[in-house]
Amino acid sequence: MSLAAWERALDAFAARLADQRAALHAGQPDAVGPFAPPPSMGPLPAELRARAEDLLQEAAEVQAHLEASLAGPEVQVVRRLVSATTAPTVARYVDRPL
Repeated sequence: MSLAAWERALDAFAARLADQRAALHAGQPDAVGPFAPPPSMGPLPAELRARAEDLLQEAAEVQAHLEASLAGPEVQVVRRLVSATTAPTVARYVDRPL
């Protein structure tokens, strides 16, 4: 795929992230659907790598906010309770002949 096509795809992804942020701020976190990249994108041109990485970082931030807003207060309380009361899993070995 050409450089221009990749630029258009990244522009579309950035626009979708902006739409999702606006929907989150408006209290409508589920108003924006998932982004679907064009098929057969091919390898990312090296000159667009930094921009793509920035967009992926932004997408991770938006996803974290989206998950937090979709999980109601009850779910958040349960997650905190489970993490506070669950002992970390550690390996235990018994050193004796069987």
